[in-house]
Formats: sequence, C-alpha cells, structure tokens
Amino acid sequence: MLPALGAARFVVITGGGKWMEILANAGPLYQHLIVEAKRSRRIAWVPVNQPLRASGTIVILSARQLARRERCQIAISANSTHKGAFMLQIKVVLIDTTGQIEADTMAAAAEALNVQVTRDLPQFWSINATVSYRPDATSVPQGMWPVLIVDDLPPGEGGFHMTQHNQPYAKVVNTPDSDEWTIDASHETIEMLVDPYGNRLQASAAIGISGRKIEDVRGKFEYLVEACDPCEANKHAYSIDGIMVSDFITPDFYDLSPTPNTRYSFTGAIKSPREILPGGYISWVDPQSNRMMQILWVDPSKPPQLHDLGEPPKNMSLRNFVESNTYHKVRKYRTQPTKSVLGARKKYRADLMEVARIRARHYL
Repeated sequence: MLPALGAARFVVITGGGKWMEILANAGPLYQHLIVEAKRSRRIAWVPVNQPLRASGTIVILSARQLARRERCQIAISANSTHKGAFMLQIKVVLIDTTGQIEADTMAAAAEALNVQVTRDLPQFWSINATVSYRPDATSVPQGMWPVLIVDDLPPGEGGFHMTQHNQPYAKVVNTPDSDEWTIDASHETIEMLVDPYGNRLQASAAIGISGRKIEDVRGKFEYLVEACDPCEANKHAYSIDGIMVSDFITPDFYDLSPTPNTRYSFTGAIKSPREILPGGYISWVDPQSNRMMQILWVDPSKPPQLHDLGEPPKNMSLRNFVESNTYHKVRKYRTQPTKSVLGARKKYRADLMEVARIRARHYL
C-alpha cells in the first residue's frame, strides 16, 4: 500500500536522458502515481513496480513505455522535502442522531463516502481522509470530525459548524422520503476536508451576470473555496454502490481560461472555469467594499441573481456566514428525484444487500 503524499513536484527522467517537470499525487490505495504533466495538463495513471518512498528514485513503467520496453525514473526534486510530503490523516465519522435511519443504510453511506474521499477526491485535491459510521450517537471519539444526521436545522443555520475550540463538524438534515441526505453528507464532508475552517479564498478572474449567463468581466475576485456549491444540484450527483454522492469542483475551476481535456468538476458537468450550474452558487469578497458577494442560481426557471451578503462578522467564518444566508434558499428550490428513480435506487441497494447476505454464508 502506498503512503499518501498529496501534491509533490517530481522530475521524470527518460531512458534517453530527457526530463520534464511534473506534479504528482500518490494514491493511497493503489499501486500507481497520478501524474499531471504541466505542459499538456493531461492526467495519466502510471503503475509503480516498487513501494513509493519519500526520497530517492523510483522506477516506473507506463503502458506506453511497457510496449517499448523503456524504463522511466522518477526522482523527487530538490524543492520537495520529506517533511512536506506526508499528510496527517483526517477521520470523519457519520453519526445518526435521529434514530430513524437503518444501521445498514448508515454503514453503506459511510462506505460510499469513504470510497469518494479515498479514490475520487485525492485525484484533484491533496486530501488524506477516511469516513466511517459510528452507531453510538452519544459519543464522538477524539480525533474524529463528526457529520451529524439531524431532524432539522433552524432558520439562519447551515450545515457547516465549528466547536468552541474552532474544530469543524457538520450537520445534515435527514430526508426520510428520499436519499437526498447522502448527497448532503457527501457535500458537507468534501467541503469540510477541502477547507476545514471555512475561510479559504482563491483569486481568479471576476464574473458577472449577462441575461441568463454568467460571464467573465474585467478584474479579479477572491472566491470562497466551497467545493460543491457550484454544482450542488441533485441532478449532478453520482452513485457509488447505489449511494448518491455530490459532484465537486477541481482546482482547475479557478483557472483564468479554459484548457482542452480538463475536468472542472469530477463528473464533468462543469465545462469551463467559474461556471455555475443551475441550482448552485458561488461567493466572493468584493475587493473594494470588503463585503461578501454572491451569484445565486437556486431557481433554474429564473436567471441567476447577484446578492450582496454584507460584511461578515469577525467572530464567524466566511463559510458560516455564507451558509447562514444561503442554506435554506438552496433547499427551497431543490429538485427532488422522482418516485421511480428512488424506487430503482432502493431496489439496487436491496439487491446488493441480498448478495452480501448470500456471500456471507461462504464464511460462516
């Protein structure tokens, strides 16, 4: 098993002595490197024929090089240090405080989210995390960030929260008549991992509204990094073992201009930098007034709207402030899945569970 490295700078040295600087992520569960060439911006999955180390040289063999019987060496360059290569693991735990969700469903949701944060998210974000389910709703072990399933959230309260010691946690409203809560749990988990303290800003080209379109305009904004908000509508979610999880943006979402063969969200639903899909929104700090501004497109039947959220309180994170003004507006216009779609998903999960019970007999 490979240790998790996150983004590090490497130098590829080919058999002919040529070299090229690249950025690479080590997938923690796979014997490969995810390699992104700076020039082409294309991602290649490269098998590794020996364990990855934090220093020294590794010999790899890609499929194309395998055909040519050529070997390629990867050496960590001088500007990448051993200390900065490894990341501490974040442990997220799902806890049902309502007592209304079956334990099998909670376990399946946690397993799906664990796949998402160990397989999908690290392809684009430097994240080392796991997700598990804890049946005991009366305790939260030390070192774990809880995602609490609750009956309701009062007006003015969003999903993201901080303890009195400024440690992140999340609340997700249970939806007994649909599987929408698993999308929200995925949404909150991803955003908590990408920006644990709710204040991460990323500068990029400014945007404005022109009719029903959101277009680049002159200038730059500092955008609040909310990894799921631009593509948060249920229609953009995807399935992991029958559990629906949220789409999320990639760091390329903040590129100044589009690049061919680039993914701006995991599912590919977002086609260009700073695109906001119907049902989503984006927030930024106005460079002149220092107020939080927002383009909100929660009602797909109407054009996107520009909102002035005001100046954030000093004792509240930017994300807390944005969600307190936005969370319930988004859910008011959210499109619910049809009964036939919900029925098909439920049957698929039931079929998986039946296969699991049959399979268990071989071990008992």
